[in-house]
Amino acid sequence: MKKHIGPLLVLVLLFGLVSCKSKAHREARLLSRTLDTANDTLFNAEQQWSKQMAYAVSSGDYTKIKPFRTRLHNLIDAAIASTGGLAPLAGAEDLLAAEKTLLSLEKKISEQDMPVFETFRLNTPMGKVSAAVEKLNKDGKDEQAAVALLKKLRDDFAAKNGFKFAEPAQKTDMP
Repeated sequence: MKKHIGPLLVLVLLFGLVSCKSKAHREARLLSRTLDTANDTLFNAEQQWSKQMAYAVSSGDYTKIKPFRTRLHNLIDAAIASTGGLAPLAGAEDLLAAEKTLLSLEKKISEQDMPVFETFRLNTPMGKVSAAVEKLNKDGKDEQAAVALLKKLRDDFAAKNGFKFAEPAQKTDMP
């Protein structure tokens, strides 16, 4: 009887190790999907705001951009809430910090840069519009750098946890 305990014990330990690794893999994929969903949603909302903004600048009609910015701002708050409450996962610290940085930049842009355009009218001097666009573009470059870092960390995290990311097709059509 004692001869069978050794192989059985090894089998139980092996199953336990595989089960733990499988759970860690599932948790890593869930974390990644959560971040990707939040970021894809924000990207689409930003694209919608940008399209409306381009129309506003060309037409001088800035009255229709506020709902797009408000929606984006609310989505940023929702993303902060959903990602801020994620359980800590070993090896994801840098990824989560990069996500927090990106969301902070997006929130700053939606609170400081975008609302300026809502005050513009048809007779707003083009110099004032250009200055606001320049500020938005400057902060947008910081956002782009944060996105690039996040993508790198996301890909590294996926590789360490045994899966790959396929870049989703970004939806850019307005509803």
